[in-house]
Parts: sequence; structure tokens; C-alpha cells
Amino acid sequence: MTIASQQGASLVEVLVSLLILAFGLLGALKLHSATLQNSQDVLQRSRASQLALSIIELMRLNTSEITQYQGRYQHGSLAAPAVDCHSELTETPRCTPPQLRLWQLYLWQLQLTGARERLEDSPRLLPEAQGCIGIDGANVEVVISWRGRQSLFDAGAEGEAGALDERSDCGNASDYRRSVRLVSVLHL
Repeated sequence: MTIASQQGASLVEVLVSLLILAFGLLGALKLHSATLQNSQDVLQRSRASQLALSIIELMRLNTSEITQYQGRYQHGSLAAPAVDCHSELTETPRCTPPQLRLWQLYLWQLQLTGARERLEDSPRLLPEAQGCIGIDGANVEVVISWRGRQSLFDAGAEGEAGALDERSDCGNASDYRRSVRLVSVLHL
């Protein structure tokens, strides 16, 4: 009696193979989703760092007004200044140092709060953004806080006690709050 050899795969083997493939694809999809979320978080942190560095560099250009930069800035906290300090390169300065400070802070606030994104009706890069500037002599601390996409921990709760610690007071306290803190010394 001859025994017939099996050719091909049985239905059970095919179903097991499809199940393994499905789990593999779900794992790859989950990994891709986590990568997208992390890249958005990195983009937000990068933008916040860029904004903090930007205002410190603007302060370096206008050191006579350094103490007047201190404060909290968010959407609507500053009105458009009366004097437009934007100009082409000229030998004659168009603005006094106080006017320049107001102009710089106004433009910085527009960047911070995503004015361009609002005009284009697209999502803001830093939702609920707030900028806080603390000054103690030549020491400057800039904190940018915003609402993160998922609940992790309150980034403002990590602040240390001290005269310049703006982190705990900057932004709305919640487990969604994210913040970037930049401390610098400006030579006056």
C-alpha cells in the first residue's frame, strides 16, 4: 500500500501564518504611530528652545532696557506698538530703546502664540503657549510652556526654589504642561 504524500499547505497552517502576519503588521503600525507622536513632541520642544534663544538674543541687542523685558507673555498680552520699528538698513535709528523693546516683544509674542498658524487656519505648533522672562541683574531666565499632546507629568512642577525660577508659574498647571527653560547671563 502506498502512502500519499501531502502537497501544499493545510487550511490551519495558512490561518496561523495569516494570524502571525497580522500581529506583525499591528506591531509595525503601533511603532510607526509612536514614532509620529515622538517626532511631534521633539518638534514642539525644538520650537520652544528656538523661541527662548530668540528673545535672549533680542535682549542682547537692547541691553539698556533689559529689566523691562521681565514678564509673562501669551496671546493678547501685548497690543501692537504705536511705532513700527521694522525698517530697511538705515544709518538713522527709527526707534528709541523702549520702542524697540515693545516692538521686539510684540513680534516675539506673535511667534510664540502662532499668529501665522491662526491666519492660515492650521493647528498651532505650541498650543496654549506662554513665555515667561525672569531677570535678576545680568541673569536671565526664559521659560516657554505649552500644552502637550498627552498626559505625562506637570513640567512646571520640577522647578527649583530660587529668585529666577519662572518654570512653576509659567503656563497652566496640569499634567499636559510642557516647558523649556533657558538660563543665560547677559553682559551689560
